[in-house]
Amino acid sequence: MAEPTPDPRTVYRSQPGVGWVMTDQGIRWVDARGGGGQWPYPQAAAWALVVSGRGFGAIVPLLAAVMAADEAAAAEALGAWLEDWLAAGLLAAEGGGG
Repeated sequence: MAEPTPDPRTVYRSQPGVGWVMTDQGIRWVDARGGGGQWPYPQAAAWALVVSGRGFGAIVPLLAAVMAADEAAAAEALGAWLEDWLAAGLLAAEGGGG
């Protein structure tokens, strides 16, 4: 069964202590609580769009263009990444259904 789609009005911010920088290979990130790593593109592009304050509904068409995929595929990928980032404590949801 498909995961529910996040409320399109929900915006996200990185949690305090999470730092990141964009590189040619993607995003390198570090969490002050421990941990870090790198996300390749298109996941790196998704992170940059997410923490820029755009809602899920605004990110999907942009991510679809980056991925050269349809919006359904972009929404599925973004939903999975958001779930992972929220579960890891890297993001906080604000507004919408959150």
